[in-house]
Amino acid sequence: MSIYHFEYNRRGLKGNSSVNALSETQAKETLLADLWELGYVMAPEHLILIETEPGSPSVAYY
Repeated sequence: MSIYHFEYNRRGLKGNSSVNALSETQAKETLLADLWELGYVMAPEHLILIETEPGSPSVAYY
């Protein structure tokens, strides 16, 4: 697993998040689902991958 660091800026929602996942696609899906639950609708192209680093299956943070 790796930790994927993203930045986003869409319709006033600006920030960054990190997700522990098996792939960049899985990381984007997880982050988009979490943002959707908060009421923010985004598409994968709104997420900019900044960095990828080795991670641990026991670590996941946003």
